[in-house]
Amino acid sequence: MVRKRIALVFIGNYKSWSGGIIYILNIINTLNEFEDIKKPEILIIHSKDAPIEDVLKINYPYLQLQQYSPSILTLLINRISRNLFHRNFLKTAIQGNIPYSIYPYNAHLAFEDIPKKIYWIPDFQYLHLPQMFSPKELKSTSLRHRYISTQNDPVVFSSHDAMKDYKINYPDFKNKLILLKFAQQLPHYAHLNIHALKLKFNIEKPYFFVPNQFWKHKNHLTVLKAIEHARSQNKETLVVFSGNENDHRNKTHIDQLRNYIIENKLEEHIRFLGFIDRLEQLAIMNHAIAIIQPSLFEGWSTVVEDAKAMNKFILLSNIPLHKEQIQINCAFFEPLNQIELAELMLKFSAIEVPVLPYDYNKNIEEFKDTLSELILN
Repeated sequence: MVRKRIALVFIGNYKSWSGGIIYILNIINTLNEFEDIKKPEILIIHSKDAPIEDVLKINYPYLQLQQYSPSILTLLINRISRNLFHRNFLKTAIQGNIPYSIYPYNAHLAFEDIPKKIYWIPDFQYLHLPQMFSPKELKSTSLRHRYISTQNDPVVFSSHDAMKDYKINYPDFKNKLILLKFAQQLPHYAHLNIHALKLKFNIEKPYFFVPNQFWKHKNHLTVLKAIEHARSQNKETLVVFSGNENDHRNKTHIDQLRNYIIENKLEEHIRFLGFIDRLEQLAIMNHAIAIIQPSLFEGWSTVVEDAKAMNKFILLSNIPLHKEQIQINCAFFEPLNQIELAELMLKFSAIEVPVLPYDYNKNIEEFKDTLSELILN
């Protein structure tokens, strides 16, 4: 038997984009559940800083690693070549046999010899929230998506919402469009002692949990305002936040949040944990009153999938993507309405949160079927 060979792109780290890292790890986990005869060989194309140790922990039996580290000159030459001739002038060499497919592909990778290149566009935040981006980022992202639309290669979207944006903004696209709804397979975390974690992070009473990177569009400020509103009603709440506190687009964002906390004397109602271990994050999430996902925009929220996978109640902004992604065990609020969020928090602090049974295995099976069709067929 000749095993089909594929390449997966694993660029970056948890601090730069945890959602993207978790996405690829989950794909490997999912492929590892295929019966052995259907398991492909996987070539992991990774950056130097990628958490390869987490790939190896999966114990996938047919795995090869190749570090991707082009020179700045190579990247520059290929960018000019793509702009002028819609192709890369310099190719990247593949170690071993040429894979059948590569996902998620980006033209700057320059793996020109791989037959099936599959693009992934997570979202179109830059169109909906252009104020969050620099003019340079807006231009480069638009050019990248325009370039993708001229290719005959397939493009994957995680939501109908993102696919709709693509059709509207690039109506002359040449691609086959594929919907791949990400389903989460959580790593084992039940062995962690929640009491020890609470002691470690100074969580001394029931809490809500916001496990998001501290990027401005994640809308942490509305949560802080909701806490302040609850306190003004003489109501006590505790909200725990985790995530990388560096927003490369808005360098002063975390300082603005901290200043708001100090000015409104909210310190006793808030715990900033910073970037923490993934297993610890899941354990803290599982023991919260509920999760809060206040984001102004998402492509497909890892936080929401975590909540669904552990059958946890979540309070979330009523953006179209969130309404597409989850329908039960949730309560929605207007993204900038701190009073509405505060009322939900106070409501669920006072009663037992009503969680309905949900078979998440159906989501995983759908993801497996679509993934198999996408990268193996």
